[in-house]
Amino acid sequence: MPVPIQIWRCLAVVLLIIAADSGFASTAPVSVIRGGGGPETVAVHLGEGIKAVWNTRTGTLSDVVRIHSDDQTEQLLKGPEPPSWFVDAAGDRQLVSYLWKGYRVKGDQVVLLHELTLVDGTRLRVQEHPILKEDEAGLLSLVRTFASSDSDVVRLIKRVRTSTPASITLPVRTNGMLRPLGLNDNWIAEVVLNEQGPTWITTVFNGQWASRPAEATAKEEKGP
Repeated sequence: MPVPIQIWRCLAVVLLIIAADSGFASTAPVSVIRGGGGPETVAVHLGEGIKAVWNTRTGTLSDVVRIHSDDQTEQLLKGPEPPSWFVDAAGDRQLVSYLWKGYRVKGDQVVLLHELTLVDGTRLRVQEHPILKEDEAGLLSLVRTFASSDSDVVRLIKRVRTSTPASITLPVRTNGMLRPLGLNDNWIAEVVLNEQGPTWITTVFNGQWASRPAEATAKEEKGP
């Protein structure tokens, strides 16, 4: 039985609304490549030329680059050096053992799976969900959301970089507790994850626009 044209029009409107709401993900599905950043790494291509690389031995976000249309690669973030996972033990930072548990792809997004083992043998499963966003100023931002069903057992700490390799500040926003490490580590901070519910950590890439102006013409480049 033929479908009335009015129904097709309604379906088209719904699809357009879904596409507009999903942002980058609708036009640039995520892809994951094992070894895409070297041995013991996994590279996640998030769209807009952004490739984020995790070290699968330590669970650390080790590198973020942007690959431009002319195949030039620009480094946006490096480090921090591992380890980057800790727990808060009575106010003191305590190391944990790390085990990479792989990843899951959900539609056009990816979830990274981590396992942390405390000194008493307790194991915590943590999910990390990275996506690319555009902030209010139009800058590209990496949003990583962390969730654990065992988050009420202990306070987890995640170490992050707050600058580029060229010492350009990268604003970091979170709904957790942000703690800069002080004078000896000006470009490193730690985020204490929430006891209840997910914790998101957003890194804003200064100078990396989601929508770029048209390329300048030769005449414009010469100037007056």
